[in-house]
Amino acid sequence: MKIYNATRFSGEIEKGGSTKPWKVFLMEEDGVARPYVVKIFPQKHIEQIQSTGKEIIGNVLADELGLYVPEMALARFDADFIQYVLDDNQREKLSKSDDCLKFACRLQDGMPVYTQSLGKKYLKSWDFANVFAFDCLAHNLDRGKRVDKPNILVEDDNFLLIDHEQILPFVNFGSEGYYKEIMTAFDNKELKYKYQQHLFYSILKDMRRSDKKNVFDEFELMLRDLNIDKIKDVIKEINHLNIEVGDNDILIEYLCTLKKKSKQFTETLLSHIL
Repeated sequence: MKIYNATRFSGEIEKGGSTKPWKVFLMEEDGVARPYVVKIFPQKHIEQIQSTGKEIIGNVLADELGLYVPEMALARFDADFIQYVLDDNQREKLSKSDDCLKFACRLQDGMPVYTQSLGKKYLKSWDFANVFAFDCLAHNLDRGKRVDKPNILVEDDNFLLIDHEQILPFVNFGSEGYYKEIMTAFDNKELKYKYQQHLFYSILKDMRRSDKKNVFDEFELMLRDLNIDKIKDVIKEINHLNIEVGDNDILIEYLCTLKKKSKQFTETLLSHIL
């Protein structure tokens, strides 16, 4: 993981949801400070759903499954930055978070938020399918039908997935029973996930039946080839930095099962959009 020191605070991002992330300049390896979106999660969010760890794993997992995400890093706020750069309100907000490094991703200036018209213009059927499949796998609770918060940036033939602090709710500490329900549903080729509320469900559902047949093929190949060791390494690295993702054993067991049964997973997805 790249760890960069914060050098300049440039305000809150008003459209960043309830947590109101910060725009902060971080000093990169080449000595140039560049703008990042930094998430300052409340302590209770980190304790309950391991928000910072989920952002990191979501970024890595999406990338490993062939999806596009912003470049990420961990932001370090040293004592001088906190004392001399932040004001009283910002220091108060920071005091309600934990003492760990903060999740940060490169600010994408000028890249608009997804809208239906932009999506139809720039995204292809497999783009919709791959994002839908990823969110079903990750049980992403935060890419629903809210038009004001799709958590996708899109421009020309490119798109970026952002905001994954609510993924993998079944690996949260104390959620073993929920995990068993999910795997029982999977064994029965069902989804224990509100897929009908997903941003792209209606688009996939309305496709011609003949076009749906192979729409998840690319995702199936990526899932079959998923590098589980890469996920394990990231978990180990961030755990060393006192950043948790939840129950590591459940997460790895889940990913190993879906990797082994990638065809069953995509067949299940297909059956739900026919």
